[in-house]
Amino acid sequence: NAESGFVGYLHVLFEHRPPDLIIAYGAPGGAFVQRHRDQLFPDRPMILTTIDARLVQSLALTENDTVVAFRHSSLVLFGNILQLLPNTSG
Repeated sequence: NAESGFVGYLHVLFEHRPPDLIIAYGAPGGAFVQRHRDQLFPDRPMILTTIDARLVQSLALTENDTVVAFRHSSLVLFGNILQLLPNTSG
């Protein structure tokens, strides 16, 4: 499993000097650190950013965690595009 190998690599890399802060970008990074938090850096503060609010596993968050999330709406996005560029066609 490539993911468990990467977890092992991070554990060895930071074994003697753990990071002061974990910053995860996007849904894949956020999901990874939430899945492996207990194995890696359970006591370190974490920021999840650039992630859709619906993809954050709220039950897995600890008191050391902060989430900077957004809510993506395709209808609003494309509505804004058509408002700015009314001659746009599909």
